[in-house]
Amino acid sequence: AFSRIFGYNTDTGQNLDTIPATTLALTLGGRLPQYDLSFGWRGQFAESIATGATTDGPFAGYAVHDLFADWTPEDGQMAGWQVRASVENIFDKSYRNNLAGDDGPGRTFKLTLAKKLSW
Repeated sequence: AFSRIFGYNTDTGQNLDTIPATTLALTLGGRLPQYDLSFGWRGQFAESIATGATTDGPFAGYAVHDLFADWTPEDGQMAGWQVRASVENIFDKSYRNNLAGDDGPGRTFKLTLAKKLSW
C-alpha cells in the first residue's frame, strides 16, 4: 500500500499540519501447506516530514520491520487450534509518526493460542 496526501490552507497557502507523512507498507510471505504453516515479513516505511499535528517537526523518516508466523493444523490432536507469533519492530527502531503524540512502540513480542469450537 502506498499513501501520499497533499493539503494546504486555502486562506494562507501554508501546508496543513494534519497531513500524514508519505508511507509505503509491504507484506511478503509464504506458506508451507504440508506443515499447515504460513509466515512472512511486513515493512512500513515513512518519509520525513516537516509538520506534525501534536508537536513541531521536522520528523525523520523511518522503516519498521515485523516478522510473523501462523500454524493452524488441520489434522491430528492439534486440529482446530491456531498458534500465531510475531515480533514487531524487530530492530527496536525509535520513531515517531508525525500525527501521533508519542514515540512508536519498541520491539514487541506477541503469541496467541486460539481454539476453534464447534457447537
